[in-house]
Amino acid sequence: MERRPPVRRGERARHRSRRDAGTRRSMGRRRRADVYGRAVRYAAAAHLAVRGLTRMRGREGADTYTVLAVDDELMIKRTVRKLLENSAAFRVTGEAEDGEEALAFIERERPDVVITDITMPVMDGLELIGRLQRLKEKPEIVILSGYDDFPYIQEAIRHGVADYLLKPIKPEDFRATMERVAERLREKAKTEAPRFDWLPLCEATGKRLADSVWLLRPEEIDATWEDVRLWIEERSISDTRVGRAPQANEVCADLLHFAASELRRRGGTEGAFPSLPDVRAANDDETAFRLAKESLLEAMERIRQSRNWVNHRHIRSSIERVNASFADPTLSMQQLADAASMSPAYFSRSFKAETGVTFVQYVTRLRMERAKELLTDPTKSMNDAARAAGYVDYPHFTKAFKKYFGIKPSDYRKRLGIS
Repeated sequence: MERRPPVRRGERARHRSRRDAGTRRSMGRRRRADVYGRAVRYAAAAHLAVRGLTRMRGREGADTYTVLAVDDELMIKRTVRKLLENSAAFRVTGEAEDGEEALAFIERERPDVVITDITMPVMDGLELIGRLQRLKEKPEIVILSGYDDFPYIQEAIRHGVADYLLKPIKPEDFRATMERVAERLREKAKTEAPRFDWLPLCEATGKRLADSVWLLRPEEIDATWEDVRLWIEERSISDTRVGRAPQANEVCADLLHFAASELRRRGGTEGAFPSLPDVRAANDDETAFRLAKESLLEAMERIRQSRNWVNHRHIRSSIERVNASFADPTLSMQQLADAASMSPAYFSRSFKAETGVTFVQYVTRLRMERAKELLTDPTKSMNDAARAAGYVDYPHFTKAFKKYFGIKPSDYRKRLGIS
């Protein structure tokens, strides 16, 4: 029998090193997925504690379902709202004048019930119903029609609509119809697996993605996206005990929704993602991931192109000057605006766009953190700390310190045991 040559010590060490490196990579991926999973649980707990359950509770303890009223006649919408005013089972949460406006609301808010007219401008009720059939989570639909709309009613029934009401709406017919709708919704809730509430995590992650887009950091988008992908794969394979596993298209669409909201809040008109409906309709994970990531990168590029890079350099230079001389009591925004050849108003807007805070807030933060640091030094008097942080007037410093930290400088020192 042929003997294998002995493995040298160095080769054995290299084999062991490669094996250990592979193990570390695998453990790293699992660890990141575990961290993301823990974030889900913490975020969900906080979401439930702060906001309450997503589904509202009715006066009798039953679920309260959300309703969208769609009609180009204001009186019809008012009638629907009035008839549901005292309902424990339903609450009108939105109105729309045509199918196009309704579709945008439905994709954004996902109402449980849509009560819609047939004949409307822009997009009629039949086209709206057809578009709603493509959604994975379809609302219950009740159509409103006149006596001469019977062919349209037949078409709607072929689309799966179970209920219709004739105009003018009779209260007794309306109540009976809505009772049937409520019963169908209750039955649907019994048969469907509970949906795991990943929205709190999506909200936090969407804001993280918005940060990356706003700060023009594509590498952070890549890292966050890899975390999302790992988490979805992990839950799909191993953990469906809390509800059905999250679908990539739904998670990606929710992430874009929250990222867009955060960008709009910051004043970025680039925050809208026109491809969001395509992401939600994606049939496979890879398509959903690709479309969502492309949307984020396109938004980032729009922001990049919309910024004036000459002004950007001036602002960065101004920030560096503030960082170096914030303790100078004569430092002012007017000085910096003049040096950058900008008006004070335009400089203020550009400074906030770059830092996320106003010039005064930025300088105050630097001065307060410096003062707080100096107050921990028992060899420094409080007057010395104030002057070194840029405050000539000590009473003004005391007032500013208390406003910023919620405590007077003297009390802060007492808390530290410094007299």
